[in-house]
Amino acid sequence: MARVSSTCTFLVILAFLYVVHGNQQMKFSLPIVESNKADQYFCFARKLDEFDNINVDGIELNVDKENAHHVSLSVCKAPSSDQQVWDCSSAQGKVCQGNAVNLGGWEARNKHSGKYNLPTGLSVRVGKETSMQYIVTQVHFKHALKNTTSAIANVTLRLNNDRSTLNYQTYSFINEGYIPKLKNKGFFAESACQWTKPSVQLYTFTTHTHGHGVLVEGFLVRNGTWTVLGSQLKNGEEKVSASY
Repeated sequence: MARVSSTCTFLVILAFLYVVHGNQQMKFSLPIVESNKADQYFCFARKLDEFDNINVDGIELNVDKENAHHVSLSVCKAPSSDQQVWDCSSAQGKVCQGNAVNLGGWEARNKHSGKYNLPTGLSVRVGKETSMQYIVTQVHFKHALKNTTSAIANVTLRLNNDRSTLNYQTYSFINEGYIPKLKNKGFFAESACQWTKPSVQLYTFTTHTHGHGVLVEGFLVRNGTWTVLGSQLKNGEEKVSASY
């Protein structure tokens, strides 16, 4: 038994590694936790010490849809906590130390989420000999959860030993703060950043607003020309294709 800021009882994570049609898959279940309030976040860290180096090119999440609002997976050098399980409600977007790559996840409002396979030639390298040695899973609980006997989510990583021609990375824009009340015509929040990193190939554009957003749009602005990267309406309806 271990304690975080709320009551949290967890079991040992079991992982299974096997080969499917030439690719390896690693499956594991998250430790069982009890949440004592609505909208609580828990983070689960697992060291990928089974491998010296290997490529992740896909994920699949099987989630307790009644109790989870969304689940997010990241790989990183080290988690932001030295505990295996911790309450990370106040650390959204800051669950790792140093470099990190978000692998995607699952959310209740998007019927297409939970399973991602990267295109051929694109992956992220993980393992003891790489800079990505941990996988951190963040779960947003809808409400208090007591006396549960099953994991909130089961994770599958799709792996292969062939070094890819392209390295998968993510870049996140996060708006924090409060939405002013009595805004009958809605409220807009913007974030922007000048791209000073090496040239990249854009693969996909994804959004998440915790159910509060009506429309999210992303643009590339170059020499005064605005190009739509993706535009997503509430409930996961895509107005413009968000994958490239």
